[in-house]
Order: sequence, then structure tokens, then C-alpha cells
Amino acid sequence: MGVSFLKANTDRIAHDYYATPPRAVIEILKYESFSEKIWEPCCGGGHIAETLKGFGFQVQATDLFNYGYGKSGIDFLKHKTLVDADIVTNPPYIQAELFIRQGISLLTATHKLAMFLRLNFLETQNRRQLFEEYPPARIYVSSSRLGCAPNGNFKKRANGELYYPSSVIYAWFIWEYGYIGTTSLHWFN
Repeated sequence: MGVSFLKANTDRIAHDYYATPPRAVIEILKYESFSEKIWEPCCGGGHIAETLKGFGFQVQATDLFNYGYGKSGIDFLKHKTLVDADIVTNPPYIQAELFIRQGISLLTATHKLAMFLRLNFLETQNRRQLFEEYPPARIYVSSSRLGCAPNGNFKKRANGELYYPSSVIYAWFIWEYGYIGTTSLHWFN
């Protein structure tokens, strides 16, 4: 009998808040271009949003919960208006498929949805339908481990870089408005 390395949902951090290391954003910017305006709907402590702002993007940072950054009380899953911006986020993993479907439904022409997810999000028969219905244009797999920090509690390297030790492999999943075709696979860092 196999052993699961995933914690039961009851053992996960409140609201499934695992902050994205800024380095993951810096790395994807080497390969993907984004529109000037970006919505970060799961901003948490602002790690993605602040990194994007540092590169000159106009970022609307919101979250359902108040983590001391951005505008709280905004439920992305209930948003009804089309978005004239790219959407870049690390959603709560347990709701990732809902966030993807919602994000795709909100995109307008020329815009994209970028989700930072565990690579094993590609698994399961249930999600196969999602990928057949909405194939990502590109997936960028991290060739080194980039850990997401529980509750945003990163460790800091001597050079000031935020990190969190992890054995999990992450990837950026990129959907483009109206994309139909084969997903291309790439690696970063």
C-alpha cells in the first residue's frame, strides 16, 4: 500500500494560503510577456503583486481574506464582469480548477491567465476534462524547487531572497484568450 505525502485538508493552512516566492514571478517574466494591467485576485501578503509592480506593471491586488495587503473581501469566484487585464495568481490549490474556469470566463481578447500551481495539478481523470476543454497554451516547469511559504512565512537568504524549503515541484500554467491547440512544455530556472 502506498503512502500519501499530502496532508489531509484539515491539516492545511487556514484558507490554503501558501505564498508564492518572488523568484517564481521574476523567472516567468523572462519567458512570458504580460499586459500593462494585471489583476492578482489571491494576493495574500502581496508577494506576486509587489514583484510585478517592481517590474512596472499596474497591479490590482485583491483577496477574499485580509492578509494585510491589497483589498480584502473580494471573492474572485463570484466576479461577473469581464476583465481588461491579465490575471496572474497562485490560487488556493483545493479550489484551483474553479479559479481556472472562472479566470478563463473573465478573460477578454489579447489577455491571459497565469496560475502558479503544483506540477501534479496535471494529474487525475477529473481534471483531464478541464485540460481537454481549456488547454493551456504553455506550461513552464520549475527545474529547481521553489517552495510556497505557509501563511507567507518565508525564510530569507543572506542576499535577501525569500525562499521556503520544499520537495514540491511547481509550474506556471498559462491560458490565453480563445486558445485552441496543443500545450507546449517549457522549463525555467
